[in-house]
Amino acid sequence: MIGQPGTSYVFASDLAPLGSNRTYQLWGAINGQTISLRILGPKPGVSAFTHDAGVRVRAFAITADEGGGVSQTTHLPMVEEAVKQD
Repeated sequence: MIGQPGTSYVFASDLAPLGSNRTYQLWGAINGQTISLRILGPKPGVSAFTHDAGVRVRAFAITADEGGGVSQTTHLPMVEEAVKQD
């Protein structure tokens, strides 16, 4: 994942395709909470997403969840990445 506060991109094309009843979902750790940032779909590639430019995302994670996405995941992340702090 790369980018600056406000607009970022996730490169998830290496993830194995999921069945039609599942989707990859992108999460961000923001102010001590895990927030859904975007549904990536069952076969993700490069996806842009936005977040409040005044809010610092501390980490990102990608989970495999139910097809329409979920408000809170119960699955372990397939990918996790902490954001380097300045």
